[in-house]
Amino acid sequence: MALLLPLFVFEMSADEKEAKPIPLSQGSVIVLERAVVQIPIEAYYEGITFSIQTAVSSDLGAVEIVVTNLATGESRSDIFDSGLSPWHELQISGDSGNYEILYVTETGDFYYGYFAVE
Repeated sequence: MALLLPLFVFEMSADEKEAKPIPLSQGSVIVLERAVVQIPIEAYYEGITFSIQTAVSSDLGAVEIVVTNLATGESRSDIFDSGLSPWHELQISGDSGNYEILYVTETGDFYYGYFAVE
């Protein structure tokens, strides 16, 4: 039995022209033997609009998103209904620094990732 707690950090420039994917991990995943976990959420940083764009592949119900600048502590959050729309956009400051992104579903599953903005 193993506990997976991967850390992903990607650097992105605030003036990049296309959205960059943010790798996400599922929190507290217990792996028995070898297993692949399908993450039902994709996250992208859009440098032109300073926003996090979220796409969900299935209806997860209400999903909370929290994005925190780890240097300043500034945090932005929102809740969206993935059953109404599989796409969501959350504006962030776009300030340089390392960020943590966290998604929590109404069933208590959570997904997280890290990225950096130059």
